[in-house]
Amino acid sequence: AANPSARRFFLYLLLVLVSIHAQDVLLEPYGGEVLGMSVSQTSRLTSIWGVGVFVTLLGGLPVMGRLGKKRTANLGAWIAATGFALIVLAGVMHSASLLYAAVLVLGLGGGLMTGSNLSFMLDMTVPTAAGLYIGAWGVANFAGQALGTIASGGVRDLLFALTGSSFYGYSLVFLLEIAGLLLAVRMFRDVSVEDFRRDAEVRLADILALTAD
Repeated sequence: AANPSARRFFLYLLLVLVSIHAQDVLLEPYGGEVLGMSVSQTSRLTSIWGVGVFVTLLGGLPVMGRLGKKRTANLGAWIAATGFALIVLAGVMHSASLLYAAVLVLGLGGGLMTGSNLSFMLDMTVPTAAGLYIGAWGVANFAGQALGTIASGGVRDLLFALTGSSFYGYSLVFLLEIAGLLLAVRMFRDVSVEDFRRDAEVRLADILALTAD
């Protein structure tokens, strides 16, 4: 908590994971309630998303080597934001095929972000406290997923109660996820591995000095 670079990266991870995972429990009911898709059709959405993630988790390694980890993560955020925009458009057009394509795009962006952020997480450690920092990033991961799931359901239900329209509730969640991803891109500019390691080494030196006393 005393390391400003660690705080920024923790908040960045939290925002990214809330923004990506808020849709986890909403895509299938969105397809059913808004687009009138059958259970067999909506059940394909998770597998399509998984294919997109798998493709860019593997294929994103050369991209990461070429662009760097931060630029690859930002590219993934833009692709995922495009996927969310297409999901909303699919509801407007009442098109199941567009929803399938949008979910694939979302998976491709999510895979790029996952691979580059995991790699960046390993850089955001110091040898003397690697377990501590990896544990902190793990907390951000699980907290982001939990908050995203709870908040998305709450927002959807609240707007449905106010408007009586399922489409508005789901769409607001997807639009908020777009905003979260774009804000995360902005936040990531201020995260520096060099600053983190310098701050972490100084803080650990203070702690060791106190223990010695």
